[in-house]
Formats: sequence, structure tokens, C-alpha cells
Amino acid sequence: MDRRRKINSIKVLVSAVLLISVFICFCACTETDETKETRSVNPDRTHRTDLWHRPGNTTETSDHTAVVTPVETETETTVTTEPTVPDIDSIKELYVYSVWYDAVIDNPADYESIDSDDAFALKGVFYFSSPLSIDLDAKLYKDGKVLLKRKLKLRENVTAEADFSAGLEGFGKFDSGEYYIELIYNGQVVGTTPNMRVR
Repeated sequence: MDRRRKINSIKVLVSAVLLISVFICFCACTETDETKETRSVNPDRTHRTDLWHRPGNTTETSDHTAVVTPVETETETTVTTEPTVPDIDSIKELYVYSVWYDAVIDNPADYESIDSDDAFALKGVFYFSSPLSIDLDAKLYKDGKVLLKRKLKLRENVTAEADFSAGLEGFGKFDSGEYYIELIYNGQVVGTTPNMRVR
């Protein structure tokens, strides 16, 4: 009984080894259809190596020359778009209005003049109808002359906040006079706040 089991085990093992050997031989000997067709067309014309390496279907003509028919392949198209730089007209179309903000409560100011003792900061806010990602300049004017300048960077913003602090500029508070802020894009004025009088 043990002998019969050993013989059966050996038979199964030999069958498995043979099966694996046949599979390995089959894989090693298999050629792709394209290679077989190319070799069967004209095996004695080995100097025409360009026919062996071109992609496509190869067929034999009546004079035993090989003709390669190109195979159409799908190509992936990548579209790259450069970020568009808006022009002044498109910025002006998006511009809605501007207001002065109260520096203490950070809400739109409901006044047109402020006492000099309370004028430690002047803030104008410019509103747009669509988010913008651009760089702007803001100029604070006092009595018609440029007093301070700031750079503003909008990154998907609908407001541009031009906040000028007298304390940061080293003079504590803004003196009496008429103030307004200009918002500028590429050297051109986009919008202007109404006048704010410091008394």
C-alpha cells in the first residue's frame, strides 16, 4: 500500500514537472503575430531592416516585396493653457464700487468726515463682481497729492482692501485735509473712493 502511494505521488510529481516544462517551452517558442508575418513575407531579404521594425501590418505583394500598412494609434493630446492676464477694460467691467471702512469696527463708514484724533487709520475697500487674482497698487492722496502707496495682491478675491495706518508710517494720526484712495492696475486707475475729510 505504501509502495503504491509512493508510485502515485511520483507520477503526479512527474506530470506536474512535465506540464511546467511544456508551458515554459511554449512561452519561449511563441512569436508575436507581427513577427511571424514579417519573417514569412521575405525571410531572405534581411538587409531591409526598416521593414522589420516599422509598426503596422506587413503584406506580401506579387513580386515578393513587403509593404507596410501603417496602423492607426490613438495619441493622447495634452492641452496646456497659459494663465491669461486681464486687461484694464475687463478689470473695470468687474469693478462695482468702493467705500470707506471704519478702522475700529471694520464695517463701512456711515460718515464722510472724521476727527483728526480718531484718524489713526484710513481704509478704502473696492468691490468686484467676480473673484480676481491680480496685483494692484493703491495710492492714498491728501489734498490732491500722493501721501502713501501700497501693493495689494488679490488671490481669488472679490474685494481689494487698501488699509493705510498712520502709526505704521510713523506719524501717529492723519492730519486735517481731504483724502481719497486710487486703485491702480498696470498704471491705470480702476476706481477711486469718495473723499474723506479729516478735520
